[in-house]
Amino acid sequence: MLVMFTSELLRAVLYEGSANEAFFDDVHALLARWDRGESVSNGALEATLLVCRHLGFELEVPDSPATEGVWPFFPAEGAWAPIGSFASSALSPGPSQSLARAVAGASLDRADRNDALDALLAYLESQHAGWGRLKSVEILRSL
Repeated sequence: MLVMFTSELLRAVLYEGSANEAFFDDVHALLARWDRGESVSNGALEATLLVCRHLGFELEVPDSPATEGVWPFFPAEGAWAPIGSFASSALSPGPSQSLARAVAGASLDRADRNDALDALLAYLESQHAGWGRLKSVEILRSL
């Protein structure tokens, strides 16, 4: 299921024309880690963060690596900021915190991984109008 999800991401990236040698090297390294059984539980998040980085809108972790006191995340702006700072709506504190922890590379439980993935996909969808809905997310979420 993880490979199906990643193939959907890759198809969208290739369609956007953002593929280059560095991108393929990073994807190859990611797949090789999965083959060795490394970081499979956070695989969907890792793949999505990789896509964000290569599309040119990598997220930075606010504050400290512990990400305590993170402000809400605004997907349309791609930023963490105090409520009321932007016109669009923010994610609730839970998914915002989960996303910040994922970006920082923290280990997440299933619920936090799902929240972080939802937040990250909301960010992708807001950045790319034609991005669409990934079909494998609901199945992946249940594993």
